[in-house]
Amino acid sequence: CIEQANFWCGRHKDLNDPMEGGHRLSALLNEITKNSKEGSLGNAKREIDQVGIASFSEIKNHETMWAHYAGSFNGLCISYRTGYLLSGLDDSIELIKMNYSEEAPMLIHNHASAHDRARLALSHKSLRWAPEREWRVVSPKSGLVSYKKRSCVTAVYIGSRVEKKLA
Repeated sequence: CIEQANFWCGRHKDLNDPMEGGHRLSALLNEITKNSKEGSLGNAKREIDQVGIASFSEIKNHETMWAHYAGSFNGLCISYRTGYLLSGLDDSIELIKMNYSEEAPMLIHNHASAHDRARLALSHKSLRWAPEREWRVVSPKSGLVSYKKRSCVTAVYIGSRVEKKLA
């Protein structure tokens, strides 16, 4: 992925936390949703299902993350210079800082677009995930996302269990 200057954005349904994308509805939005065909809320759910997500972290030396996300220390951690990475991405791709709280975000009756509601739902996780210090790249669709500057890669950290012949 470094040589080809890209990374993978997976689908929401394939994320490891089944509570991803959770949300609550305000009483008014809940009532409106019951009495309408689907509207903006249905469109937001469709958008959540179709976008691609790549997760990044502010930290590289978190043992639990190495165990869960790097194949029990058999993987790699790639460090990027954020500004360079973002300047080399298509304008349709967004960077979202995750928010952590005890409750899912509340969607309210306002002029928010389906896009905005989907991003709100995808930018929140349970407080128990806070040690990840996650940021997300959200692409309009899942699959490979290319960036322009390979120089945005600043380091590659190799897990302690990677076979020497691969390292």
